[in-house]
Order: sequence, then C-alpha cells, then structure tokens
Amino acid sequence: MRSRGYLQVAAGAALIAAAPAGAAEPAPSVAAYEAAMRDLDYRRAAREADLLASRHRLEHREMRPDPLLSGLFGRLFQRRGQPAAALPYLRHGDSPALPAPQRIAAGFARAEAEEALGDWTAAAATFERLLSLPLEAGQQSAARTGLARVRLADDPAAALALARPLAAGAPAGRRWEPELVSAQALSLLGKTAEAEAAASRAWADSLGAAAAEAAPSRVALVRAGLAAAAGAREPLLAMLSLANASLNAIDPAIASAAPLCGEGGVTPADHAIFAAYTRTDATQWLMPIAASRPAVAGVFRKAIAGQHLLDVTGTPPGGLVFTLRCRTEASADYAAPLAADPWIEWYADRGLYFIQWSGTELEDINRIANEIETLVARNGDDHPSIVPLRVGLLMLLEARASSATDVSEWQVAELRRKIGLALAKAGGTEGLRPDPEAEAELAQLAKAGALQQALAAYRAIREDQITRLPPRFAYAAFRQWGQEDTDLPDPVRRRIVEALLARIGGGPADPMRLALQRRLGHLAKKAGDSRASRAAFAAARLPSDSCGVMETAPVQQEHGMSDDDYPPDAIDPNIAGVSALELNLGADGRVVSGRTVLAAPSLLFDRVLEAKLPGFRYAPATEQGRARSCRGLQQSIKWRMPEEQILRPPVFAPAPDGET
Repeated sequence: MRSRGYLQVAAGAALIAAAPAGAAEPAPSVAAYEAAMRDLDYRRAAREADLLASRHRLEHREMRPDPLLSGLFGRLFQRRGQPAAALPYLRHGDSPALPAPQRIAAGFARAEAEEALGDWTAAAATFERLLSLPLEAGQQSAARTGLARVRLADDPAAALALARPLAAGAPAGRRWEPELVSAQALSLLGKTAEAEAAASRAWADSLGAAAAEAAPSRVALVRAGLAAAAGAREPLLAMLSLANASLNAIDPAIASAAPLCGEGGVTPADHAIFAAYTRTDATQWLMPIAASRPAVAGVFRKAIAGQHLLDVTGTPPGGLVFTLRCRTEASADYAAPLAADPWIEWYADRGLYFIQWSGTELEDINRIANEIETLVARNGDDHPSIVPLRVGLLMLLEARASSATDVSEWQVAELRRKIGLALAKAGGTEGLRPDPEAEAELAQLAKAGALQQALAAYRAIREDQITRLPPRFAYAAFRQWGQEDTDLPDPVRRRIVEALLARIGGGPADPMRLALQRRLGHLAKKAGDSRASRAAFAAARLPSDSCGVMETAPVQQEHGMSDDDYPPDAIDPNIAGVSALELNLGADGRVVSGRTVLAAPSLLFDRVLEAKLPGFRYAPATEQGRARSCRGLQQSIKWRMPEEQILRPPVFAPAPDGET
C-alpha cells in the first residue's frame, strides 16, 4: 500500500519494495523534541519536529503560522548555523499562549539569529522582550549579557554598565562571559590595562565553564585581539592557536564591505579590530575588540554587518581576529550581507514547514508519499500544504538517484512541475519558483550533446531568474554567477547590471549601487561606449585618476617575495591569512604608496608587506596609449601553508571583474 501510494502521488518513482512492517512509533511530543535538543541530538529533534508538523497538517486544512511549530523549526535551523533560515520562522515563534519554556527558548534563538545577521537593533529589542518574561536567574543573566554584547560597538559605556554587575554577581563558571564583554567594552573605550585585567579574569573563569559553551576558545580570541592592538606577536600567536585559528580562514570579501573613508567620520588613519568566531552550532559571530577611537567601532561594524565571516575547515568552535580600515573607493565585488531567506520567509509566513530529517531509504520516501497522498485526497493536488512535502521528496529522490537506479528523470521532472504549479497558484515568491519546461529543455540539450546550445539555454534561465528575484538576492545571485561563469558574455553582464540598477533601491551611496555602477563603467568602456562609461564611473564616485577607470588596468608582474619571507613564527601554528591592499602606482608601475584595508590575522603579515611593498611591480595603467599613474589599485594576497609544509610565496588573487 505504501509503494502504491508513492507511485500515485510522486509521479511514479517505480520504487516497488514495500516498507517493512514494524512496531508503531511513539506519538511525537514537544517533550521528546526538547530532550533531543538538550542532548544535542539534532537528528532526533528534527524527526520529532517533522512528526509534529505532519500531525498539524493533517489536523488543519487552512494553513497559517503556528507559533509552537515555528519556534521549534526556527530553533533547529539556528542550532545548525543557519540564521537566515531560522529568523523567518522565529519571527512567528512568539505568543502569550505558548508554554513559557518554548516561548523563552524561541526568543533566545531569535535574538541570536538577529545578532548573527548583523541586526543588532532588533536583537537588542528581542533581549529586552525576553527580560519581561518569567526567566530563571541564569536566563536573566544570559539575556542581560546578550543585551550588553549587542551594544558593544555603538555604546561601549552602556555595555560596560550592564556587564560589570553581572560579572560581580555570577557564580563561578558563569562569570566568564560578562567579564569578556567588559573586557571588550573597556578596550573600545581605550582603557587597555583594565581590559587586559577583565580578559584575564574571563580566561580563569572560562576553564570552569560547561564544555558545551567552549568558553576558552572565545576568550582566547578576544585576548588575541587585545594582543594585536598592543602589537604583541607572541601572545597573539599563542591565543590564536588556542582558538583553533589554523582551521579558519577569513572571507576576503569582507574587505569589499569596508566603509568608504569619510563615512560616519572615519578617516584613512582609523581602524577597528574584530574577532570572527564560529560557535559549536556553526553560527558565526562578529566580536568588536578594539578601535583607533571609540566613535568609529560602530561605523566599521555596521559596514560589515551580516557578512559571511569565516571559511571553516575543521570542527567548530574557533575563529580569527582581523583588522579593518576604510576604503578610498567602492569595490565592484561588494558582497551583500546575509539576510532572511525570501524562499524560507514565504513558507514561514504561510505556516508551511520544511522536512527537517530524512534519509534516502524507501521507508522515508514512502512515509512522505503517504502523507502527500492523504493531503491530496483531502485538499486537492495543488494545495500549499503539499509544497514543502514535495520539495522534501524531490530532494530525497535527487539524493537517491546518485546512488540507486530506481529513480527516473521524468519522475523528478514531474515533481518539479507539480511544485511549480502549486507555487504559482499560491502566489509563490517570484523568481524562486522552478521552471520545469525550461529545465527539461536544458536537460534534453545536454543529453543530446548540444553543449553550446545547452549553455545558452542555461544562461537564459539564470538571467530570467535573476530579473525576477528580490533585488538583494538577485544581486547576490549575479555576483555568484559571475564568479562561476567566467566566460559569461559582456552583453549579458551589462544587461543584468542595468536591470539591477533599475530595481535596487537605496541612495547613491548604497554599496550595491556603487558596485554595480563600477561594473557598468567597466563593461561600457570595453564596449567603446565612453559616454556611458564616464557616467557610470562618476556615479560610482571614482576619481578621474583611479586605476579602475583607466583604458588598460595595471597588471601585477613581480612581487619579490620568496619562501623565506613567510613569518617564521606563523609556521609551527600553521597560520594562514589574507591581506587586502589599496595601492597608488606611478606611471612606471612602481608602488608610490599603499595601505592595508584588511589584515587577517591582525598584525601577523604587516611587517612582510611593509618590507616588500616597494618591490611590487606592475605593467602600468594606460590611457589613450600612454602610461599613466593611478590610485586605488585593489590587490588581494592570500597567505597559505601547503599541506606538505613546504613554503611557497603568497598567492596574489586575481582582481574581480570590473575592478583592478
């Protein structure tokens, strides 16, 4: 019966083995979910959440957000390090009718998701609401500490006023976090000695904290940042090692989001030091540690709010510290910050819940198929409640197809078709609905070996999707596509850039607009459209002597660096890093002056760059056939240790499209 139901509902997957009979499963319960979450058994918690959602779907024909389910699902996404997916559900996870434990747990998860996405104002408001609920003493301390934490960069004095009493009144093993926030606040206020003392107290107490909190690694990062601010290499490296720095790499795209000089009163002499930290649940946090002056920390933090911070190669927790300075020119490769996922948002707003746990066995597939069959019989084939189940079934089939032979292409295509029809009827988010006809045509072309036609069809599908996505996500999709498809024709790029500029809001200083204008100027110049090029470069606020507006951009030819230049003290701890530079060049291609926009880790590679920068050589920029001096050349350097521990010179990363 299960197999027949699957064949009928899921478009004939031809999986004919019936699921074995077994003992009835225990009824799903919130208590079982909470027990699994306490045990950090997210697989079991996901199973309970799925069963609770299934019961809800079968009991309610009209779909609307359920506060209890929304909180449970949002918490799971957050524990998996997916704040952009968690937040849409957690926004629906608060209701006075909820049991206090679930309401409080969802509130903390929401505040953490907002903090991870860089919306500190919203996170502060959520922590404030939590304090109005009947919290236990430990929960009150956690909420007040969170409130202090999110206020650090904008108002370190207020953060200190909140954190100090908490540290004084907390029991051993719980003092470390308010002491750590106090250390950060004192450092941002310029009180270095007091900050060091508070960090030392946090370190001593962290050793007695619960293992799940991984407190020592987080404290080690702040102490590393304090050491970098003091110019102390030895303690910096020691603390980085304790923070698992060798397993983490700062995302170089952070440099593209640095504030422009002059923004918020920031000058080229200003800087801020942050820690990028990945928690045990894979959530990434930005932690302000030091700044050239208190007034600029908030400006730097706001500029990089919500950015992806770290690429992690090992098991969290851990992180790195980095120093950020302002840019003199906008980047064409600006990385838009993370935000609540519009696809998940559409589901959450309608009370539709994704399958959280699944496998590729027949039992899992048939379980979902049976529920689809029941809902189709009751609600009709295109009812919105069936969409998340079919999406989950589609993912299962695609995963199974990679290792089994009982899934046919037409079955997957039919599922896609039904999902698209149901979303279209329900008003699914424009641009996020699958286009089964276009995808089927693409698959047929690829199968027939018509690769050029298939590539053209693929590009047409992607361009159409980008024009229909919400603007911020369309921008991110275009940026990613440009990095993947390096041969994407310039006319296609220009068409998309112009369409995005027509759709993206914000003022003339919006970083996405500046990035797109810079790209447009570059593309128009390549096409010989000098008028459009000049207008776009002016809108991007590039000076006439910018390296980015020249007819021929400078090309790096020599850097004079060798294996011997790799910092010896970074070899044993296996520390890698990235530097992002802005260089001013003479007409002979030599560096006239330069400054570091991003140094990760802080301090570690500064001496090498300072010594070697005069040896950098470029083929000079040209304009109308003549070599020209220019400023604002944007150069990234990746410092890396090969696996075999044989040193190589640092890698000079190529400049992004549309920028030099």
